[in-house]
Amino acid sequence: TLKKKMAAFTCFSYAWALGGPLATKAHIQFDDLVRGLFSRVPIPLAETTFQYCCEPTEKMVKIINWNKLVPEFVYDKELPFFSLVVPTVDTVRYSKLLEICLDVEKSVFFTGETGVGKSVVIQSLLT
Repeated sequence: TLKKKMAAFTCFSYAWALGGPLATKAHIQFDDLVRGLFSRVPIPLAETTFQYCCEPTEKMVKIINWNKLVPEFVYDKELPFFSLVVPTVDTVRYSKLLEICLDVEKSVFFTGETGVGKSVVIQSLLT
């Protein structure tokens, strides 16, 4: 139903908008808050809310682990080394979040350690 879809997307949005910027260690505590506020959203208990995403279907929204969205890496010897994107849970997750924000014309500020793939994630989505 529409109510269930909206609840799932609101939960996902809430978790990432308010909890995404938190340190990874704080995600466990924030996960407790999210699960309390959105108790009707069937988020699996195996991991934190941040390990799952919403995949809409025609009739419902599937809550699936980001791991299931990671494609197999295919090496292309013609590409320069720094153009290679090795898909990981993080590259898939941040690519999807970036895509969601760009679809609704929202600004995005990627931060992180040098060499973690911020530029490559952005470039691969924009090309």
